[in-house]
Amino acid sequence: KMALLKRLELLQEEKLLLLRRQDATAAAAAAAPIAVTALDVLRKPYKMWRVNCLSTSTHRRQYPGAQLVTWELQSSHVKSYLEAKLGGVVMQQAPCFTGSYREPLQNEEQVNVVFAHTVGMPVADVLSSLGTQVFFTMAPSADAEKGQADFVIWCGDTEVATGEGKVPSVMRVITNNIETTGASYIRSCAEQACSYIKSREHRYGFLTHLHGTFFIKRTADDSYAFSKAVLCTDTQPSVAEALAYIIMKSVEEGPWKYSGQSEPGAIPASALGQDASRAAHQSQGSYRRSPRPAAAVDQQRQPGQQGQQCSYPRHPQAALVLSDITLGRGQTGRVRLASFYGKPCAVKMVDACKQAELVRSLKSEAAAYDQLSMLQGVTIPELLGFGYWMSGGVFFLATAHVEGRHPDPSIRDALLPAEEALQGIHGLGLVHGDVRADNIVVQQTSGSNYKVWFLDFGHSHVPADPQECVDELQELRALFRASDSSNASDAHYCSYN
Repeated sequence: KMALLKRLELLQEEKLLLLRRQDATAAAAAAAPIAVTALDVLRKPYKMWRVNCLSTSTHRRQYPGAQLVTWELQSSHVKSYLEAKLGGVVMQQAPCFTGSYREPLQNEEQVNVVFAHTVGMPVADVLSSLGTQVFFTMAPSADAEKGQADFVIWCGDTEVATGEGKVPSVMRVITNNIETTGASYIRSCAEQACSYIKSREHRYGFLTHLHGTFFIKRTADDSYAFSKAVLCTDTQPSVAEALAYIIMKSVEEGPWKYSGQSEPGAIPASALGQDASRAAHQSQGSYRRSPRPAAAVDQQRQPGQQGQQCSYPRHPQAALVLSDITLGRGQTGRVRLASFYGKPCAVKMVDACKQAELVRSLKSEAAAYDQLSMLQGVTIPELLGFGYWMSGGVFFLATAHVEGRHPDPSIRDALLPAEEALQGIHGLGLVHGDVRADNIVVQQTSGSNYKVWFLDFGHSHVPADPQECVDELQELRALFRASDSSNASDAHYCSYN
């Protein structure tokens, strides 16, 4: 009996030792990197997440001028292309999902995070193994004054493609050809994705609702081919394979080259929505066109006109630093005190994707400042800069910030310099178009000497009749003769409308 008990004790000790060895082996295996081929990573489907969200708060961007056609994205072509590019690539460890959300997902932001972690970032890891760093980034949570794509893909410091995310409930009714659907909201989602591709001069993009993803190829200035929806469970090809394919093709083919039928960053006049909305991503690189100086603004180009493609400057995100100070409000929304390359400025900005008409208005205003270049810094603010910002999502115009007071009867001595300033504008072939107190700043230089500035040339134009100049002078004189002197106090921040 004692011998049996001793034997049992020995067996238990051996069993404990064996379990410890197994645990140590498992821990070592978990710690050691697991080599995996790049193609194996891309071939993996992903599960269909449960989503408890029936609508999206994303602002719609209308682009009815977009022609939607079918793109026959052949699985065999995608797979052979990736095999040729990635066939010998081995990764030391497979990318894994690192999100912390539990099912069901509650909103569009969570849906986009899951897509980024399960598809976008692993694809970026795979493509980065080729040598050049690829980043799959998400836009910040909705900012009322920034219109930007949900996903932006970078190769090094160059933006190469964008994507738009929606919740499954608004897109799941379509899994085949998106251009044949009669659902207006789905068409609107497609137009939104196309508008981002257009404004950023890309060739490829995608529209995803997590459970399925449409891949987009630009075929003409305003023509976009949509693939059938690639579902999350598909393997011929998988969503990751198709995404890797369009990223690599984007890098190979470079930015979109316009045929001259339309202007980059501008949406056709017919694409304008009923509501003028807000303002909005960054960086230059070899993928971008060279900035164009302000003096090169095409003065002859009128809003809505078609003609030779006109390039406008693109500025990195760091170029413009916004403050919380509002200088005024007008047709472009808030005019804010800001810093442009370190210089204080008043800046107007609009959403380049949603507010095509206001983009044209700011471009026309930049052309007016260029035509009045002799007066900049003399009787009108200096034009510090204009163009696209935040990766093309925002078009802005920045002028020097001028402080002073608005005209009123208590400073009638300022009428003469005001008349001379306005006549100087007329002498260069333009009328101001919006002569009122908010657009005029008076500065007292010494004693009874005044300097007068005219602001806001958003309504300026070539006069059709000389009487327009006479009428503007009469409007100006009325401001200094007004009986209401309630505006006599100093105004440090003046309106720009």
